[in-house]
Amino acid sequence: MDIVTLQEGLLNWFWLSPLETKRLPAIENICNKLYEQYFPERLKAAKYEIFYPLLKYGLIEFYGDNSYALSPSSGVFNDDLIALINIPEILLNKVEPCIFEYKFGIKLYRNSGELLSFLDENKIPSSKYNLRGILKQIPSLDSIVNLWKDDSVNDVSNYFYLTKSSSWATNNIAPMKGVYKKTQELYSQRGVKVSENKWKRLPSRGDNIDAFNIAILWKQIQNDENVGVKFQVSRNIVLIENIFLPVVIERLLFLNTILQPINSIEVFKRQYIINRKEFEILNKLLENKIQLI
Repeated sequence: MDIVTLQEGLLNWFWLSPLETKRLPAIENICNKLYEQYFPERLKAAKYEIFYPLLKYGLIEFYGDNSYALSPSSGVFNDDLIALINIPEILLNKVEPCIFEYKFGIKLYRNSGELLSFLDENKIPSSKYNLRGILKQIPSLDSIVNLWKDDSVNDVSNYFYLTKSSSWATNNIAPMKGVYKKTQELYSQRGVKVSENKWKRLPSRGDNIDAFNIAILWKQIQNDENVGVKFQVSRNIVLIENIFLPVVIERLLFLNTILQPINSIEVFKRQYIINRKEFEILNKLLENKIQLI
């Protein structure tokens, strides 16, 4: 049994009631049950390996208040190709065969006026994909963190901070800027230390699924740590090794890549295609921390 099969099982569960939102605890329970059968020794990783990648691929969407559902049926296209995501099979049977099918029913077609008209007639939204334009609209991580609510902090002696190795520690060498939690409990209130006397309250995952990832990536940049992103110059490929890369950024890279199918690219292993201009914008967003290889 492989992870893809388990992910397909979770997606089928969502398709049983495609318009119904599901709470995160219920999703975690399904992931744990799937893992218990095949990978009991890795149970803690269940939701991270089964569920969260499906968010990055745009197959499942966050609807606020700790709730998720299938992403709406949609199409994205460039001058040559159209990728269709979460389209019911009963509708796909009415169009010409796809030229390539990715995992999870993501299908690729040649761009045509007929197919775009078909999507419009069936009220399926479609849009031309422009990665460069979208990346330009993403605000800096620093500005995002500073928009979060201020936190009042008096005694930090018992606070735990997130280390470079992504473990929680408490000692006298805590960084000036970083991600902290106030107690050892799993669901302890977390915050961000922006400067010596300035703290921000970290939004909960139930309200903002990317807040924790954004905070960690911001912390990595501020403390000159490895951000786990590499750019292979000779092939224009970004390699992602950071488990905390925000979902919104990785989804953008994923969508851009499936519209440019290259057999040697392992898109489901976090390898993504971007051109040099797009790389420059992404690298600026990460404050020039991307490693060139």
